[in-house]
Amino acid sequence: MRKSQHKVAPINVSSCPQCGEAKLHHRACPSCGTYKDRTVIETEA
Repeated sequence: MRKSQHKVAPINVSSCPQCGEAKLHHRACPSCGTYKDRTVIETEA
């Protein structure tokens, strides 16, 4: 590997449109469990 490949890229974080918590792009929100306006993970209320 070349040294140019050792660069660490910053993590892209966005806010969840449902609850406003920080989440990773293209991932379900760990706080409310929604992705693209659908509940995909059951969370404890």
